[in-house]
Amino acid sequence: MNYANQRKIVIDKAGVQEMYNGPNDTDFLHSLKWDKLYPILRTLNGNELKVWLYCYKWGGAESFFYSPASLMQDFGLSESTAQRAFKSLEQLGYLEKVEGNNYVFHPTGNPS
Repeated sequence: MNYANQRKIVIDKAGVQEMYNGPNDTDFLHSLKWDKLYPILRTLNGNELKVWLYCYKWGGAESFFYSPASLMQDFGLSESTAQRAFKSLEQLGYLEKVEGNNYVFHPTGNPS
């Protein structure tokens, strides 16, 4: 379900595949290629990383509707902190605004 002014994020499937190490029944962090994750860990601060992880967990979907309320509940971020982290990911090229409230999530950063 989506709501007015809600951000829709499309998943960059090539970026997810680049990060994906194969299925793991333990948790999704073990399914990541750590050599691809290290640059992300060096680049992002804690709150930015929380929003990145929130977006990455949707990697199996074509798209999802971004929910600051979910971030506040699941990761303990305030709304303003979530907004700042989202904007920062956009500036760093992990989220690309394409039109209106539509974005593309690039797990390894914007390829352009």
